[in-house]
Amino acid sequence: PFTLRIAGLNLREGVASAELLERIKNAPHDLKIPNDFKEAGRESAASLLSVSLEPLSDLEYELFMTYGILASPTATPQLLAECTNRDLTHVEEALFNLVGRGLAERVSKPESDYVAYRLHDLAHSYARTNRIQRHSTLIRAALALLRAHKHNVTLLELDIANLLSAAELCQEQKREDDLLAIMYLLTVEGSYYTARGHTLKSVGMLKEVAELAQEKGRLEEAHYLYTKLGEYYFNFLGNYPLAFENYEWARNLATTWGNQAREAISLGLMAFARFHQGESDVDDFSNQAYKVAKASNDNESLAQVLGQLAYIAGQKDEMKQSNLFLKESLSVLDRLRNTDDIEVYKKRFFTLINFGETEYRLGRFDAGVVARKQALELAKEQKNEVWMGYAQYELGEMHHNVNQRDVAKQHMLEALKLFQNNNCTKDIEAVLSFLKVGNYGLDDISSPQD
Repeated sequence: PFTLRIAGLNLREGVASAELLERIKNAPHDLKIPNDFKEAGRESAASLLSVSLEPLSDLEYELFMTYGILASPTATPQLLAECTNRDLTHVEEALFNLVGRGLAERVSKPESDYVAYRLHDLAHSYARTNRIQRHSTLIRAALALLRAHKHNVTLLELDIANLLSAAELCQEQKREDDLLAIMYLLTVEGSYYTARGHTLKSVGMLKEVAELAQEKGRLEEAHYLYTKLGEYYFNFLGNYPLAFENYEWARNLATTWGNQAREAISLGLMAFARFHQGESDVDDFSNQAYKVAKASNDNESLAQVLGQLAYIAGQKDEMKQSNLFLKESLSVLDRLRNTDDIEVYKKRFFTLINFGETEYRLGRFDAGVVARKQALELAKEQKNEVWMGYAQYELGEMHHNVNQRDVAKQHMLEALKLFQNNNCTKDIEAVLSFLKVGNYGLDDISSPQD
C-alpha cells in the first residue's frame, strides 16, 4: 500500500505513466515521494525498509540481505542455511521472526512437509541492490544443497529457480567444473528432472553440459548426460528421432569409454526409439544389444537389456519371445539376490509382473498368478506398499478376466487400501474406475478422501 501511494503521488504531480514505469523498471524500491509530501524515514520504499531492518538481529538481517544473491524472492531455509553457513534450526527461527515483522511470508504446497519463505518483490529488489554476499556463495550453497538432497524432489522444486540461477552464474563466470557438477546432480545423480521434466532453459543447459563433458574428455559423465537427454525427448516429448540421436551419442561414448554394459543399454534404448518410429531395423539394434550385453558379463545390464527387448517383443504381440526374454532376465536376476541394491529388487519385481502377463497371455493362467504372487511376496519383503498395491491390482485384473469376481474384488480392495495409505492419487482413481466399470458396487468402498 505504501508503494502504491508513492506511485499515485508521482502521477498526481504530473509524472507520465510511461516515465513512471521506466523509473521503477530496475529498482522499484527506490521510487521516491515528491518533495512536498516527504516524511523523514519514509521518502521511498528503500528508506522505509532501511528503518524496518534496524531492529533485526544480526542473523535476521543477514538472511534478509542473503536474498540479494538469489534470482527468486522465494527460498527454502535449507538453501539459506547453506548460503549463510548457519544452523538450520536458527535459520528457521529467524525466518519465522521475519514473517512476524511483515518482511517475509511463509509459502508451501498442499500436502507438503517443506516450506519456503518469500520476500515481497520490492523487498527483494532492495536486497539485490544492496547485496552483501558474492555470487560464488550461491554456487557453493547450490552444490551443497544438491549433494545433501539430490533425491528430494519436493524440496528442490521450491528452490529450482535459484539452483538454475547458480548454474547460469557458472556459465557467465566460466566455472565449467561447477556447472557440470550442478547439472549432473540435477539430471543424472538426482531425481528432480526425471520427476518433473525440463523447461526450455534447463534442457538447453543439459545439452551444453553434455557437449562440455565430451569436450573435456569426461566420457562417463557425457555418456550419462546424453542418455538423460534421450530420455527427455523420448518420455516427455515423444520426439523419437531426437531421442535416438542422443542415445546414439551415448552409445558411441560408451564404446570409446570401453564400457560394454552401458553400450548394451544404449543399444537397447536405440531399439526402443526405432520401434516407436516404426523403423524396420529394430531387430538389428535389439540383436546388437543382446550380443553386447552377453559379452559384458554384467548381469544387471543384461537383465535391463532383456527387459527392454521383452517390452518391444510384447508391443509387437510376440508374446512367446517376450516370455523367453523375461524368463532369462529372471534367471540373470537370481544371480544378484545377495545385494542391498534396491534397483535390483525393483527390476526383479517388475520383471515378475510382466512375466506373469506373458504367461497369462500364452494361456497359462495359473503360472501367471504364481509369478505375480512372487512379485507380491518380494514387495512384502522390501516393505514397499506401493509395489504391493501394483501386484494386488494385477492379480485382481487377472481374476476378473476369468470371471473369478470375488477373488478379483478382494485383490482390488487390498490394492485400494495400499494406494490410499500412500496417497497414490492416480492409482486410487484407476482402482475405483476398474470397480465401477466392472460393476463391483462401490457402496462399501471408501472414497480416496476417506
